[in-house]
Amino acid sequence: MRDLARRLGPLMLLRLGELRVVVASSADAAREVMRTHDLAFATRPLSPTAMALLGDGSLGLVFAPYGDGWRQLRRLCTAELLSARRVRSFRVVRENEVRRLLRSVAAKASPVRQQKQQALVDRSSSRRLSHLLLAPTVRVPLQGE
Repeated sequence: MRDLARRLGPLMLLRLGELRVVVASSADAAREVMRTHDLAFATRPLSPTAMALLGDGSLGLVFAPYGDGWRQLRRLCTAELLSARRVRSFRVVRENEVRRLLRSVAAKASPVRQQKQQALVDRSSSRRLSHLLLAPTVRVPLQGE
């Protein structure tokens, strides 16, 4: 990165697979991006991978475009879904999902089936973890729908 910054300057646009990433390699460049141009970088890009994970044609709070609607969703989520009382109430759901994931991995990891089922375990585990981490509780329709 240091060599790239020396050659290209303190602010770079790199392509990492399907993502374009803005890299600020100096404190001044980072300050410029975060303070002066923060709104330009506020909305997360919706990659084909993210679309596949969401699957149902809606955006969660994570991928919703920044603006008044996003701020209202954040406020609603913070007040209604992320309060200490509400998070405690979801404990059973979290424990059940983790239990299902562990059972799935254990069942598919037996020595006899291990090589045959490795791809299936990877996909299943990935899907469950993605669901646990990214499954939006509050959904927003995709733009244009």
